[in-house]
Amino acid sequence: NIAGLGAIHSCSPKNLKITLGSDITYIPDNCFENSGISEIIIPDTVTSIGNYAFAGCGFTNITIPDSVTSIGGWAFNGCANLTEITIPDGVETLNPFIFCDCKNLTAINLPDSIKEVGPAAFYGTPMYENQENWVDGALYINDIFVAVDSSAVGELVIKPGTKIIAAEVLNG
Repeated sequence: NIAGLGAIHSCSPKNLKITLGSDITYIPDNCFENSGISEIIIPDTVTSIGNYAFAGCGFTNITIPDSVTSIGGWAFNGCANLTEITIPDGVETLNPFIFCDCKNLTAINLPDSIKEVGPAAFYGTPMYENQENWVDGALYINDIFVAVDSSAVGELVIKPGTKIIAAEVLNG
């Protein structure tokens, strides 16, 4: 009950709309990576999305059903047209590089269920680049401490209300 491994990986047709059948429960690693899909309908039978599953896709938004509880690393990496995404309640981890280089991603709706954020999850997004999200050399997105400016010196006090510290926050 999975979409075939690499099913439409690097597919050349553009503006392709995909509707997954209700027997699909898992979207595997690299399944739609760098494909020409512009829209995908994911049924509420899907519970897991693999690594790189949608990396480099051309859609502007995607609806992830509430049934999904696991989303792999790099899943949306390089989705340059993606502007908004809602992560369903029940997902506990934002894996490494999940939204990295999503150059137009201005709205990420995160559930309270998030407990862990992998390295570089937001790197290369407008939220990362927005100076208003940086406080005293530290980047915060919602209640997540994401990164420290490499030029930061002195003392860093994590702001009140911070609930999550991203992995490798001081690395690099």
